[in-house]
Amino acid sequence: MTAGVRYPTKPVEAYYLRRYSSCPLALRAYKRVGLSPTKSGLKGTRSQAVDQILLALGSDEQNFGAAFEALAGWCKSIPNYRGWLTPTRERRQSPEIQVALELERYIMPLISAYEDPRRFFSVVVLLYYRRSFELPPDDRDAAVITGALIKQWGPAVLLNPVLRHVFVTASSANQHRLIDLAERRSRKRGRPKAVSDAAFARLRKRFGGNFEAIAVELDTTVLAVEKRLQRWKRRVGSKAAGDEESSQARVGADLDDGRLTTVDQFLWMIRRSSVPGATF
Repeated sequence: MTAGVRYPTKPVEAYYLRRYSSCPLALRAYKRVGLSPTKSGLKGTRSQAVDQILLALGSDEQNFGAAFEALAGWCKSIPNYRGWLTPTRERRQSPEIQVALELERYIMPLISAYEDPRRFFSVVVLLYYRRSFELPPDDRDAAVITGALIKQWGPAVLLNPVLRHVFVTASSANQHRLIDLAERRSRKRGRPKAVSDAAFARLRKRFGGNFEAIAVELDTTVLAVEKRLQRWKRRVGSKAAGDEESSQARVGADLDDGRLTTVDQFLWMIRRSSVPGATF
């Protein structure tokens, strides 16, 4: 890994949306760093593709239709490229195919988020992270997951009507708990607080693959929850625990507006979100 280089956490789209106020800034960051240190050799190919997309965006940086066409056109120009149907051997041997897969899976939805944030958080995000956005019937659990999603994706995630409904209709206590979860800047380090395997299994049942919500309940890091899950799998068996990969991962920068104390302040912060279109 290159010293001093910070690679995106997952979900990739959330990582860029939390950090960059415009699509060109996010694309240039992706061009510069990529998605992981194991793919540092793709920089040249990635730069060619991103340069074409940036050029298509135009001087006003708003020509999203042309950007989508440029992205799709670049991918279609690659010999033997068939999206995720491309054989694994061909993927490994072709830097162009690897970049095309990244563009179609992560960068295309990312561009759509900047084009129309409301549609992205209401429709597009559910195509890729549906399980993470599923809310349980219990109001308190729904508030926990909503707080975790706000922390992970930023306040613009409340453009999702279901999540916004949870926030607006929550009791006063749950509203302030949700705000606290969303703005929390740090977690205790180390293992989750001691819980039995049965209690951990109940948390898994409540929150599924939403590791951020489980971390909130255990007052620890997502990484610590993932390690606990591995130990739990070894004890109870991989078949019972499942082999799903969490779409929730450690988030990067937290909210930058300081301690929020009221619901009105929180809604005001959402309205002034740097993500275009994040208004109510």
